[in-house]
Amino acid sequence: MINQFFGILRVIGKQNRLRSLFLLLVLLCIIFLELLNFSLIIPILSIIFNNGSKENFFLNFIETHLNFNFQNIFIIGIIFLTVLFLKILILLLFEYILHKYSRRINVDITLKAYSYFLHSPWQEIFKKNHGYMMRNILGDTGVFIGQGLMKFIELFKNTVLLAFILGYLFFVNFKVTFLILILLIFFILIFYLVFKKKFISMSEEIINLDAFKYKNISESILNLRDIKLTGSANYFLNLFETNENKVTKVVIADAILSKLPRYLIEIIIVLFVFGALVFFNLKNIDMVNLIPILGLYSFAALRMIPIFLVYNSSLQSIKMGKFQIDEVIKNAGRFSEFYREKEQKDKKIKNINQNYDQNLEIFVSDLYFGYSDKKEIFKNINLKLKKNNTIFLEGSNGSGKSTFVDLISGMLKPNKGSIKINGINLEDISDSWKDKIGYVSQSNYLINSSIKNNIVFGRKNISDKNINDVLKIVGLDSLVNDLPDKLSTNVGNLGTSLSGGQKQRISIARALVADPKVIILDEATNALDIEGEKKFLEIINKIKKDKIIIFIAHSNIIKDFCDISFKIKNKNIEFEENK
Repeated sequence: MINQFFGILRVIGKQNRLRSLFLLLVLLCIIFLELLNFSLIIPILSIIFNNGSKENFFLNFIETHLNFNFQNIFIIGIIFLTVLFLKILILLLFEYILHKYSRRINVDITLKAYSYFLHSPWQEIFKKNHGYMMRNILGDTGVFIGQGLMKFIELFKNTVLLAFILGYLFFVNFKVTFLILILLIFFILIFYLVFKKKFISMSEEIINLDAFKYKNISESILNLRDIKLTGSANYFLNLFETNENKVTKVVIADAILSKLPRYLIEIIIVLFVFGALVFFNLKNIDMVNLIPILGLYSFAALRMIPIFLVYNSSLQSIKMGKFQIDEVIKNAGRFSEFYREKEQKDKKIKNINQNYDQNLEIFVSDLYFGYSDKKEIFKNINLKLKKNNTIFLEGSNGSGKSTFVDLISGMLKPNKGSIKINGINLEDISDSWKDKIGYVSQSNYLINSSIKNNIVFGRKNISDKNINDVLKIVGLDSLVNDLPDKLSTNVGNLGTSLSGGQKQRISIARALVADPKVIILDEATNALDIEGEKKFLEIINKIKKDKIIIFIAHSNIIKDFCDISFKIKNKNIEFEENK
């Protein structure tokens, strides 16, 4: 747990660590006022029962050195209420700062988790389950803050407050305080040790159930059309219900375990009070003389019981969120590492000439690649691609067509061998090289936004003129100009307001608008009829100058159009010139 605490501090960053320090200073003010408030209990009860206040060292010190008379109950009552009021005001300030601070960190950590999945190398990310990624971004970061950082702050706050209260009680009566403390520590340790493994197992179970929930909902929403046509809605609903029933069992177990300490502490206090009363009765001790002390310990009990309960709840929450907290620490740490590597790479790139206007050549040398040792895709690949080449790439399903274009676009790294762009190792310029790639997949993914935003896709330095020019190229200019909102027209959820062909043309426009040097068309014409395919090839013929264009397709029309045909076979790439 200590390693986890230092891991959290490392991940939240320097600024948030300074904010944490400020929070602790506010906490110390609250604790001082709490102690002052607490110290006024004995004199108030002593005055009421005419017992004097001379045994209170704290108040005797003030009376002696500051010439202040505590015998007037009105004055002492005013002081008590003033301190109480100040304490409440500072507590409200603390809560405001705490929640503002926690939200700021929550956003920061969520952005780091989100950035990790969006910016990290494709080779590291593509194997991860999308349910896991959604849970990590949307769920685990909340647990990191709520059940991690905030609970550690709560533990510190209650530890210091408890230390001050116990210190004062030790000063009033060492033996009784020591006995109470030993009983409570013994109780917490027993409870913690007995249920420690249970909390960890529940933590592991809940993250797996959450990951499945995100995965199930995400998959069902993305496949709504198929679900409706196949009548499979109840299948996905049953999966969700079964998963949530398992979550319910864990939640109930956690709720019961969180309440159990309170009931056990209540039993211990009742037994202790009953035992004390029996002892006082047997010893014929005057109860009136003990009222101030009993009042103090009663007030202490009222303050300490919630502290012990929160203490236990905090420890329980940290244990319950262990796996999710560790995942956030790991991914945020990996992002920081990746960001440092990227900064170093960006410095190197500044000194590298990346002008592809005069010359563009991709040279693949002795390339070996496999997703694992048991699954080798390519073996000893050697080939050269030059500008003004239009290339047809074919192969059986699973042969590695998409893998090959991922390699030359810098998305994947070879296990062995090299890929060079104009003689420069692709690994050294992979981030900037991706800006030179125009890619159209067969999925035609569109965001629920305007036509313009779907073409620009968050990139800078793309004007409306660039967009209109590319719309003419793909044959969508007339359609867009006839729409009431033109480029601002919303395409709907996943492009539902457009036809399949129109969605594909917008995807192609997205690939062409930044004037890429390499254009990869992965089944990009599959929604076009033969006539539409021929017109599209006429467009490609106009823009192919000074570019490398790669078609992944099965169409003979496209194959005849291309200069070179490549076929992936037996972990190798065979090629022949068509013309």
